Amino acid sequence: NLNSTSQPRLLGVDAGLLAARGAFRLKLPSSDAPNGGWNILQARAADGAIPALVDETTLLWALKKKVGDVLAYTDENGRTFQVRIAGTIPDSIFQGHVIIDEQRLLEGFPSNAGYSMFLVDVKNPAELPAVRRQLEATLGDVGGRVDLTRDVLAAFHEIENTYIAIFNVLGTLGVVLGSLGLAIVIARNLRERRGEFAVMSAIGIPRAVMARMVFTEFGRLVWWGVAIGAISSAMAVVPNVTALPPTPTVLLVAGLLCGIVGLNLVSGWVAFRWSLRDLRPSVAQPE
Repeated sequence: NLNSTSQPRLLGVDAGLLAARGAFRLKLPSSDAPNGGWNILQARAADGAIPALVDETTLLWALKKKVGDVLAYTDENGRTFQVRIAGTIPDSIFQGHVIIDEQRLLEGFPSNAGYSMFLVDVKNPAELPAVRRQLEATLGDVGGRVDLTRDVLAAFHEIENTYIAIFNVLGTLGVVLGSLGLAIVIARNLRERRGEFAVMSAIGIPRAVMARMVFTEFGRLVWWGVAIGAISSAMAVVPNVTALPPTPTVLLVAGLLCGIVGLNLVSGWVAFRWSLRDLRPSVAQPE
């Protein structure tokens, strides 16, 4: 586990052991990689570049690179060597690391003292507290620290979740402001048609008929707007929709769309009632 001032930290792993266990889910450009894909770290390219795996989030946002790009490192003798990104690990505990095979790491850093990070696989979740206490008691004297995988992932996701929460608030505010703006436009339009409504009321057209007429016009505008927005949003998120839980996602989107339509229809109904509040039903005059 070696740090670099200009590149993410190099992390050497036993690729053969991880391949045999089928550890973690990898995303590789080649679908026929043997043993879950970890053996790709034991190969070496013709140009001498060392293959590496990188956390997907780290690759996209920290490195701002893609699979196939090359990173330059300097070994302990001052010689520069290249590391080529061969694949990614989605949503992993290895954020901030570039993972290579430990034999490749020792070639560049033969004086490395040994392992500084261990992964413990607890098969039975009920045994997790006891295993953690035992490890903390054993490693406490040498400065060891025991972290749960879910805690590490939660810490990594804090910033991401903060941004998502901010965008959710801004999106909700945009929906409210858009609905309010639409209600204002409709209210102004209805106020300008008060003379038309007064004539209709005077000749005996019920307000229910006028309401259906207005809601036909207004509702068509709302439904077309929601449909266009939903189709545009669906086209934007289709590439990542497989990573989302299907049922909760569909229910959430359906609830949001129903809320938007309901908010707009209610605001339109209020605007219609406000525009007709001073009108009086016609009264037959005696001859």
